[in-house]
Amino acid sequence: MASRYFEQRLFGGHIECEVPKEFENVSEYRPVPDHQEVFATDTNDQSIIFEIFDKADISDRESARYHFDELAVMNKASSKEIITDEPIPDESVPDLPSTAVCHMVAGTQMVSKYNESVDKAANCVLIYVAVIRLHEFHTDIVISMNHPMIISPESSSSKAMEADTNTKVSLASFKHILETFKIADFRLFGNPY
Repeated sequence: MASRYFEQRLFGGHIECEVPKEFENVSEYRPVPDHQEVFATDTNDQSIIFEIFDKADISDRESARYHFDELAVMNKASSKEIITDEPIPDESVPDLPSTAVCHMVAGTQMVSKYNESVDKAANCVLIYVAVIRLHEFHTDIVISMNHPMIISPESSSSKAMEADTNTKVSLASFKHILETFKIADFRLFGNPY
């Protein structure tokens, strides 16, 4: 049986992982900031984003919630709700160094596209956020994946796609990304502190 994933080399090959085949590299179509790698589908508004940040001045336990909240601000979400908030066990990220601290949240955000009305055109989007903290490099690697669950009839997305309330596939895909995530070259993060 053919794999439904393909290996991606991120940030100039410094990081490797496998993403679902239906996701395309957005940088082939539009500019993407240097601290991001973005993949998206053209059929269901799902996306996967890898970002590298200076480590937030927040506890490890609160790190994923913090980045979820920051994403809500960037998305101009009209509301947000955390559903799960838990550490990621070492066996779920087997290729990371033992010093890495990993945490994950899943939650929903009400988000409208472009400049559409927040009151009328907001879609309910399930968002997974994983944070990989590299304390020695003062770095947070943030991996997020969104899965639109309820599409407003007033949203421009309603004409192009249907909502998908089955989140099992997207959760399995997100877990697979984490399981295959590997830092091939730590020079990406500069010198350790």
